[in-house]
Amino acid sequence: MSNRGMSAGMLAEQAKQQFFEFDLFELQLDSGTVYLNNTNHNILFDGNTFQGKSDYITHSPIEENVELIVSKTTLTLSGVNRAFVSAALLESLLNRTVIIYQGVWDSSYAVVANPIIQFEGDIDSANVQDSLENGTQVNIVASNFWSDSRSKPGRRTNHENQKIFFPLDAGLSYASEIKKDIPWGRR
Repeated sequence: MSNRGMSAGMLAEQAKQQFFEFDLFELQLDSGTVYLNNTNHNILFDGNTFQGKSDYITHSPIEENVELIVSKTTLTLSGVNRAFVSAALLESLLNRTVIIYQGVWDSSYAVVANPIIQFEGDIDSANVQDSLENGTQVNIVASNFWSDSRSKPGRRTNHENQKIFFPLDAGLSYASEIKKDIPWGRR
């Protein structure tokens, strides 16, 4: 866990011999936002109760990089209720937002400071697998927001196209006047 953006309370807790990490998962779906965590306890954060699903939710490692490149993670939810499986099958999950927070708590299960955002992105794909060994699993692949600029064919970064998606945004209104090429991202 990188200490970038951590509060003094989180840093102090991590300096102890023993501390407990947890992840919070926020899935913003059309039918409503789903709040889950990977512990056995419900956790109240930001006015929302993240339901404890200890053995039922995991995610692949999230790599941090100094380059502006696409980062992906896979959420695996097992033992989920039928309503969530129905939502995964019937609802369009594509391009819905996923936020993963990481935090620590002390030995009395009190959350130390505010959890930090470890990952924020959009759902690329979702599938449901049913097997005798693992039961029903919902696998969700999400990419961070840097994936938008590379995955939208035909999208241009000019004032006219920006107005299509964000009518009140004037951020690119003078972009055509800049003569200098500003390199960023991968070379």
